[in-house]
Amino acid sequence: MARKDRFTNKVVLITGAGSGIGRATALAFAAEGARVAILDRSADALQAVQASLKNVGGEILAIPCDSPTFHRKCAHGNSFQPTSLLDDPKS
Repeated sequence: MARKDRFTNKVVLITGAGSGIGRATALAFAAEGARVAILDRSADALQAVQASLKNVGGEILAIPCDSPTFHRKCAHGNSFQPTSLLDDPKS
């Protein structure tokens, strides 16, 4: 049984979240209180997962992208700016 507070104030970033194991993982973390950032190449798939996550509750950030490109940009300090989802909720 899911505990709504298990991942409260924790952020989870899931690549490949548009289907399969990635989608199931996103739903499981959201059900246990995590703030979830989901990434996938398909914006349409992300929209469907985002709708499911909203039904579970919690905060969601959907980022349509190719994950190797995303990781390269983050590693080189390029202009990726996360939204408030990734900010410290205590501040």
